[in-house]
Amino acid sequence: MHHPLRTTAVLLTALAACPIAAAIRVQSGAHRSFPYCSCAGSSTGPLQTLPRWWLDEAGRLCFTVFAGYNTVETPVPCTGACCRQPMLTKIEISVNAGCSAHNTQVTATADSAPLLHPGPAFDLPPSGPTNATILRLTGLRLTPGVGGTDFCLSLGAVKGRPGACDSPASLCAPVPGAPPGSCALAVWGSEGGCCSLLPALQPGDGSKPVPDKNPKFPPGSRPPYVVGESSGSPPWFANYFPDIEAQWIWSSPDAAVTAPTNRITYFYSYIAVVQRPLRTILHLVADDACDVYWNGRWNASVVRGGMGQPDLGSTYNYITKLPLEMQVGLNLLVLRCVNAWTRDGTQEAESGVIATVTPVSDGQGELPPWVHTDRYWYFTTTTALLDDFPGPDTPVEVLGPPGMEPWGSVHFPDQNASWIGIPNGLEYRTSADVGTIRTIVLYEVSLTLPAAGDAVLHLQADNVADVFLNGGYVGSVVNGFESAGYAPGEHAQMRLRLRAGANTLQLRATNEWSPGGDNPTGVLASLFEDPPRAPGGRGGKPRRPPRVLLRSDASWTYRVNTPIPPIIIY
Repeated sequence: MHHPLRTTAVLLTALAACPIAAAIRVQSGAHRSFPYCSCAGSSTGPLQTLPRWWLDEAGRLCFTVFAGYNTVETPVPCTGACCRQPMLTKIEISVNAGCSAHNTQVTATADSAPLLHPGPAFDLPPSGPTNATILRLTGLRLTPGVGGTDFCLSLGAVKGRPGACDSPASLCAPVPGAPPGSCALAVWGSEGGCCSLLPALQPGDGSKPVPDKNPKFPPGSRPPYVVGESSGSPPWFANYFPDIEAQWIWSSPDAAVTAPTNRITYFYSYIAVVQRPLRTILHLVADDACDVYWNGRWNASVVRGGMGQPDLGSTYNYITKLPLEMQVGLNLLVLRCVNAWTRDGTQEAESGVIATVTPVSDGQGELPPWVHTDRYWYFTTTTALLDDFPGPDTPVEVLGPPGMEPWGSVHFPDQNASWIGIPNGLEYRTSADVGTIRTIVLYEVSLTLPAAGDAVLHLQADNVADVFLNGGYVGSVVNGFESAGYAPGEHAQMRLRLRAGANTLQLRATNEWSPGGDNPTGVLASLFEDPPRAPGGRGGKPRRPPRVLLRSDASWTYRVNTPIPPIIIY
């Protein structure tokens, strides 16, 4: 069996009762059309097929069933177990009258594995009209992911018996409204006989259509830990999150209590779409911050989602809603998430992320949830700076002193440091139609020391800054400017070990996504030496005041990741 990543579709299905024909093969005609039983309408199940069948190198008739979303029809609200069960138990194909085991030999494979017990079988459905015939694959119990499961049928004539259905044209019964050579297909799920009649498989051009068979994940990827079974799980209590089945996930098992701050986590999910592009909304709450990558490009940064609000469980304001345009085929959603450094870093706080994707329909607005965070995602962790910053190195723009508006950091320990940024970092450009032009900024400064030693980096960021020292990840700062209510000394204070010779300090900075337009962004930093102390260890009194080794000022440079243009707000 093939068990790639599971995804879920927002589609309506029905409970079906399609009895197998009795031995006498009396056909009542109670159901005049395929699949000759009570079954959901076209395209309304959590399992889909690629739009065309194809012939493989052995001449076998092949088609793909996957967990995904068919955008031919407008999706409708979906309730019940059938909406959430992409396990496949049975497939039926409408075939021409006269096709039978008497004249046709059929063998089948699922992802190259033979289907033997039972194998494919012809049948006369008892509820169908006289001579209605189907080819049935039963006992499957497969869970196709977005990459799908390939089914291939080998058709052969029984020697000496005329009328063999040994080609797609002679096998598949004509489908009203579909091109010649199309095949009607219905699938059954595992919960209560969930049934969906899918769009007819149309003749292909000899090659398999998209999406790709095997979506790729980085080496070492594995399923995440579910650290909150529902959106309202403690310590987050996000009771107004729009998807009751979404789960809080993270890269460590105890993240609802404490999670490491010294690594970056990437979460991955593939989403399959057929027929035409689809507009969606990504709902996301991050503890503490997540960058959204969509089909390989950075899209936005999401910060806490209002996690600091005392009334978090009773307001919608903490949920970030980010528009995403899904293309036909496999779409890759990646969340790059960090747990923020707390004050001096001696304590690790909880961390998690919860997300759901909802389709958007013209005239209907947002529809019920479709894909959400759960144990079927994958994750990796790293301490490397993986983004590409092609350059060139450009001098930063000095924005102003620590106490400037809008930040008001009057208690920052080095009042000679400056808020630094990139051009237009303080402009407020608003629009009802577009969000901010978004990019990742890499601030950089070098320091040469005669000997190795310890230092403390004081840092504030609007909104997120990931700290890298000599290429290695140290931790992340989320917000922390005093106009947001921070008391003196509550900003991040990172203890660093500097080496003798050249040291490079980099801050990977992002600005929180805003649907209303641009908002200010910048960083404020000062690196103090950790001077020798009197007896009593680190808690002892320093023998002399600490020196400032470097501070944010005009000596810094920046590079940017490729920016992307504004996005339309649906």
